[in-house]
Amino acid sequence: MVEQRAARHDQQRVVFPFDEGAEILWCDKLLSDKYRVDNIPLFAYGVSVGDVISTKRVDGDDRPYFNSLIERSGNKTCRVTVGEGMSGIADVLERLSELAKLASGIERYGRDYVAFNFPPSCDLDYIEARLNDGEDKGYWDWELSSALPSSHDADIGSGGTDTEKD
Repeated sequence: MVEQRAARHDQQRVVFPFDEGAEILWCDKLLSDKYRVDNIPLFAYGVSVGDVISTKRVDGDDRPYFNSLIERSGNKTCRVTVGEGMSGIADVLERLSELAKLASGIERYGRDYVAFNFPPSCDLDYIEARLNDGEDKGYWDWELSSALPSSHDADIGSGGTDTEKD
């Protein structure tokens, strides 16, 4: 279940479109078209918590839409989907408890999907080695959200289904 929260006065929901839909993330407003991402992205590619982005308006919609990445925060978002070798997300989180302690945030979606935000100080090689090991054993599949799918443009990627984060 996606946790709902009230917006702060300086926050706005920004639309991150991708091939199959869109993800809406809370972002801190910096300037009229400049925001800092304040949610762990579950489906959007190319961004992580703390990244500074520019937005644009789309005809017929008054919400801001992701336009481009301005500055990376250094945070890394790793997304994990339960594999056939596990009974559910609780099993995955138990096996990844060591990595969960390194994460600055964890966001669950449904019964078989979780995203971790790792701060810049974390050893990404170590994290990737642990995730690759579990993937090799069939426990889970995983991806790094900042790694853009090659089939899409440089700003946004494809993947997932429609979701709206509150």
